[in-house]
Amino acid sequence: MHFSRACYRGVGTLLILISLISGCSTGAREFELYRQSYALQFAEGERVVERLGTAERRLWREVAQSRDFNPNDAKYYVDVGDPPLATSVRASLVALRNYNDLLADLSSGAAGDRFASGASSVYSNLAQARTNLISAQSGPGPVVVAAAALNPFVSIALNTFAREASKFAFRQQLLAAYGPMSELLAKLRNITPQMFNIMRASEMDKFGRIADLKQVEADKKLLASWVILLDESQASMSAAYEAIRQGQSTVTLTGLNDASTELRVLSEQIRAERMK
Repeated sequence: MHFSRACYRGVGTLLILISLISGCSTGAREFELYRQSYALQFAEGERVVERLGTAERRLWREVAQSRDFNPNDAKYYVDVGDPPLATSVRASLVALRNYNDLLADLSSGAAGDRFASGASSVYSNLAQARTNLISAQSGPGPVVVAAAALNPFVSIALNTFAREASKFAFRQQLLAAYGPMSELLAKLRNITPQMFNIMRASEMDKFGRIADLKQVEADKKLLASWVILLDESQASMSAAYEAIRQGQSTVTLTGLNDASTELRVLSEQIRAERMK
């Protein structure tokens, strides 16, 4: 039987309302759905990072053929791990995933040590992202443009976590970090044109002609699918934030349930389309 997105949302909303009326819901199920839905978007993001890394490395090798060896460029020479910009994007995505996990944990009253390790993981990934963005700013032109656009947002999020960590109040830290983390998520979406420029440039020959038009079209589709999921992830994260900030009421939990269901349905549809 086929269900539309509206049906999925309707069923999800009905279930949450029944649970709330019975007095049995504490929001745990809604936040777990949120966690799982965000993880599906993260998996799509990893596909983007892998393609970005391949393009970034190929582009660097083409423009750096006449350079002397520099140990700081080691990640470009060998196909091991991600080159700097791709590393930064991946670390930013991991930081956002861990931040969303912390929001879900906060709703269930998880132990303080889990928050401490989770917050430390967010901070370390943001620090890794910023360090590699500095390295990326010595790369090829399109890479430099993307790195320069992302760097301020990573830095703001990193500084917010560092400042709030000293207060030893995890709820306050997570709520205070929402703005910068939300802006970082939005910026990842907004630098997809720069990501595409890197991918397209990596397919050009020395005369500026594109060698593989099918790959360029596939890159557009890959990025477009991810943008759709990032937009819905933004809505889901906003709903989770409001559910924590305002209290887990019928209204806020219904909003979280609807946004998470929409994200999950879109993720599954995009995956199914890719598998055709």
